[in-house]
Amino acid sequence: MVYLSFNGEVLGQFEEGAVPGLLAEGKITSGAFYWREGMAEWRPIAELPKPEAPKEVAAIQPKPAIKLPSPAADSTPKKPFLPRRTVIPGAASGVAPAAAEKKLQQDVRPLPLPAEPVGIAAAPKKKKGRGLLVGVGAVVLLAALGAGAWWWIANLEPPVVPGNVLLAGDEDGAVEIRMFRRSDLAAPWRERLASADARAKELDGLLTEAQAELREKSLLRDEAARVCEVGEEYNMPDVAELRADRDAKQTEADAAQAQLQKLESEKAGLLSFESLLESLPAPLRTMVADPAGAFSLPPPEEDVVLLATASTSAEGKRATRAWLEVVELPSEGKDLDAVRFSETNRLDLDQIRKFAAAESP
Repeated sequence: MVYLSFNGEVLGQFEEGAVPGLLAEGKITSGAFYWREGMAEWRPIAELPKPEAPKEVAAIQPKPAIKLPSPAADSTPKKPFLPRRTVIPGAASGVAPAAAEKKLQQDVRPLPLPAEPVGIAAAPKKKKGRGLLVGVGAVVLLAALGAGAWWWIANLEPPVVPGNVLLAGDEDGAVEIRMFRRSDLAAPWRERLASADARAKELDGLLTEAQAELREKSLLRDEAARVCEVGEEYNMPDVAELRADRDAKQTEADAAQAQLQKLESEKAGLLSFESLLESLPAPLRTMVADPAGAFSLPPPEEDVVLLATASTSAEGKRATRAWLEVVELPSEGKDLDAVRFSETNRLDLDQIRKFAAAESP
């Protein structure tokens, strides 16, 4: 005889041979538990030894009350409390299950069932929410994997294009390489050159006038100087006035000379190579070459211009050396070759003019 428990409810005492029939009829499932006298705890129904031959299920009437064993009677076999309602799958006496159950409810007063039967381990209950926890864990794991893959792709470094600057050896600092869009670099240079050329034309006219004025003032000065020299030689009475006139004419000639030099200096500074390199737009990227002139260029996504600059101190004079290289994207299926700066792409004022003119819209 065994006691059966299903879904946390003790069903009652049954013949071991009746268990397969209960399973076949769906009264219980493989998730049920059984207990018999002498066992320390409930065990899964799957561990119940199979009987040699199936027997009919005998209905066991529950007792009205079960007396708890006294502490001294440890040797007496322990039985579990019966539940409030004993489920009778079938009766061997031929009474219909529904009628037998009704009669049982009339004859037997339900007894309170303690939380755990004395001497019997409580039947384990099915854990609820385990499937939900597993699903949430799977979602969290997938989200973590997706975030990790996104981070890896975002931080994946693209291949670089090798670059090199042919150094002359007189550079006194690191070579800086700046990347610009072609239009971004050509536009300000073109505007600066156009403005300088317009001003140069104005200065040419002013220089012509200044040169003519200087010639005139020089002739007047020379004439006043000869007259003053004659007056001093013959001790003429107005020699003081002659000297004052000579000095005034000298002052006017000096002023004309100073104005001419000022205009010439302004014209020379209009097209300064260094001034064009100082007024540059913000670069897309800036790189620094190592002492050997090597650098790494990230593959550009469009046609760009590379401008390399270095400070020099040849013959005690500081100057700026520059190189310009137009990098065009290769055709599909080809990789960008290495970028090299040498004497062939050294930058000067004429090269800046050519580049700005070639990039004009």
